[in-house]
Amino acid sequence: MTTIIQETEKSHKIQQYLYMGQWAISISSDCELITSGLGSCIALCLYDSILKVGGMAHIVLPSRNIKNNEDGQNSTKVDVSLLNARYADEAIHILVNRMKEQYNTANLCAKLAGGSQMFQGLDKKDINGGGFLPIGLNNAESVKKELHQLKIPIYGADLGGYNGRTVSFNIGTGKVYIKKIGLSELLII
Repeated sequence: MTTIIQETEKSHKIQQYLYMGQWAISISSDCELITSGLGSCIALCLYDSILKVGGMAHIVLPSRNIKNNEDGQNSTKVDVSLLNARYADEAIHILVNRMKEQYNTANLCAKLAGGSQMFQGLDKKDINGGGFLPIGLNNAESVKKELHQLKIPIYGADLGGYNGRTVSFNIGTGKVYIKKIGLSELLII
């Protein structure tokens, strides 16, 4: 999904829902980008507080294993037009590049939520008795690594744990509201 939301003449609340692998960018102060059902997935929110431009991606996996070579070896060469927000390493580049191209953003910061281990007990061993697949942890680490490489500071994060989340990103204020499933509290970062 490639959504760019512009400011409208009439002032009315715009709520844009994002699902797995989707992203959106907005310059509308009346816009709220929302994603729900975050378990091991990550909600990546990028914001330029000077220009009041924000973007969100609902990241599913740390990266894709690209097998371009005939011998099956991983290749790091990717056609940028094929980038997919489903993957952490690609979603960040989609948002950063689009925000810079469209709005000349230069003061980006990040806020993150998600990365849960959704099945308690499986964080010790998987069903076959081996180590567990820490997808949530791997997603969080991949996002933080990419942001660090791009020198984008993380201003707030709510990562890990065992609860799913719903995340709402208010473009007008830059605040991210996080509701953890099964808990009554609302966390604002």
